[in-house]
Amino acid sequence: MKARADLMIALRETIDGWSVSQAAAAKRLGLTQPRLNDLLRDGITKFSLDALMEIASRGGLKGAPRDRAPSGVMGCDEASNAPYESCGIRRPHALS
Repeated sequence: MKARADLMIALRETIDGWSVSQAAAAKRLGLTQPRLNDLLRDGITKFSLDALMEIASRGGLKGAPRDRAPSGVMGCDEASNAPYESCGIRRPHALS
């Protein structure tokens, strides 16, 4: 849920920075205007994480999954901690 919320916040900030109408932003993101309105008005339950990642990629957000190699979780490399941190997830700890 946190990953979805973080993506929605990043998308809202990016779209606000474009200073365009909702219709223009929706077209740029490949969404309908009502769907974009859901995104901008806290419709977190209306979007899957996959959908938000796709929208982020279309919006040109840096670090969106399409900008990374397609290995591991959300395009992260499981071999080191750094890619996990850049994806906003914690590296799993070994069980004792």
